Amino acid sequence: MKNTSRAAPDVYAGSGTPEARAPIPSAKPESLELLLTQIAAARNQAAFAKLYSATKGKLFSTVLLIVRRWDLTEEIIQDVYVRIWMNAHSYRASSGSPMTWMITIARNLAIDSVRRSVRETCADDTELLALPSDEPTVLETIEAAEERRAAIEQKQRVLSALQALDPARRDLVIAAYIHGESREQLSRRAGVPVNTVKTWIRRALLEVQAILSNTETKSAGGCDSANPASRGGPAVVRTAASPPRASRARTAASAF
Repeated sequence: MKNTSRAAPDVYAGSGTPEARAPIPSAKPESLELLLTQIAAARNQAAFAKLYSATKGKLFSTVLLIVRRWDLTEEIIQDVYVRIWMNAHSYRASSGSPMTWMITIARNLAIDSVRRSVRETCADDTELLALPSDEPTVLETIEAAEERRAAIEQKQRVLSALQALDPARRDLVIAAYIHGESREQLSRRAGVPVNTVKTWIRRALLEVQAILSNTETKSAGGCDSANPASRGGPAVVRTAASPPRASRARTAASAF
């Protein structure tokens, strides 16, 4: 890597050693966001070194899962942190947590590397797919990574929707679906019957689903014009393809 004023600080030395590969506790999102702000504002090398130490384990495993080569992963990780250094100013909290933003950068670079390798090795994807193997193909690996990303984004949306709930209901949902507490445990802690706890949780999930649906409707933009009700016509009647409210509640719960 060239040593220019725009190059990222050299925090990669020793990244291939066992000590450097050891797991590092994840930093809090607000701490990572502060470090990104310091990097963007003043090219703070100390902040960059802290960011690297706090996130390299997670980003390394993300890339390794896709490319499946340790040496190639180390090369890609260097590019990942150069991107982070150069683009720290483009991070927006509204787009997700700092870690999600950095994982997206790592994932995209890893997938680009795999695709380049496929193009260099095979002139046609069908040739690769025809090769017998018990291992997942490159395309299957990429699809699996896409699915994991979608799951992460869905969970992020649900967690954002939870912030709009009444604190008591939000605590119940988190205790039940994130911490794994039983309805009986929650009943004893709240001093109310189990059925009451179940009702509260169900209503909270329905409220989360309503928030998610409202967000999706807003993001769809002009799609509302396709609904006759939006033009003063009769409202669209629910069909068998539209899940009942209980099913939508279970969908929201499954995001945990």
